[in-house]
Amino acid sequence: MKVWQRKRRRDVGEKAYARLYLLPTILAGAAAALLIYELRSSYRQEISSVKMRNSGFAVVVASRLAGALREIDFILRDVHDHVTDEQLAARGDATSAETAALNELLSRKSKRTHGWTD
Repeated sequence: MKVWQRKRRRDVGEKAYARLYLLPTILAGAAAALLIYELRSSYRQEISSVKMRNSGFAVVVASRLAGALREIDFILRDVHDHVTDEQLAARGDATSAETAALNELLSRKSKRTHGWTD
């Protein structure tokens, strides 16, 4: 066997050996690409579901806050009807009995309207 024949045989063997490792490398790369794609799509789906859940929560909180503000407005309007102009003018000079009466009025209205307690 001549030298060039041995070299050619060795080159053919190395090429077959290289091809043997090429296929698993390509398959591993494809599997990694699929895994990355799956992780990315599940991440996006989770972000989307969290945004939807939080938007629903924000709507509920906004409606409850609007309802609470409306009730406070009703309470203050009702209290305004029970407080005289003299009591408002003497706000710094009010006696403890007048202050206690106003506090009792506010407490009674808030408990009746919404069930709030101190």
